[in-house]
Amino acid sequence: MKRGGQEIYVGPLGRHSCHLIKYFEGIQGVSKIRDGCNPATWMLEVTSSAQELALGVDFTDLYRNSDSYRRNKALIQELSRTPPGSKDLYFPTKYSQSFFTQCMACLWKQHWSYWRNPSYTAVRFLFTTFIALMFGTMFWDLGSKT
Repeated sequence: MKRGGQEIYVGPLGRHSCHLIKYFEGIQGVSKIRDGCNPATWMLEVTSSAQELALGVDFTDLYRNSDSYRRNKALIQELSRTPPGSKDLYFPTKYSQSFFTQCMACLWKQHWSYWRNPSYTAVRFLFTTFIALMFGTMFWDLGSKT
């Protein structure tokens, strides 16, 4: 994708991104990938806005006019049709787990987040205790004087 969410290539990458490389190297003016270069980095370099201006091409238009684009659109149309005799999906409840099970999972995760770092938890506990004692002594017996 390029800026704006426009597709410039949608398809299989292949082993070591061979399909992606073949597609972009097939475009007139795009430089070949260097040995040892990361294919993702190379693809970002050759499809930048500056490269589009330098080559005088729009990678979005090139992709929309490609066989790959037409195959993908045909596949989407084919998979969008429901087969005859099929039924809609039905789920008996809105959630896959009960409220109790979800609460237990959240509590278990919270338990492990606290005890993954006991020293941090101990410092937080001591700091909270200190602040509570400090505010308690500052406002001790203040309500009875009004």
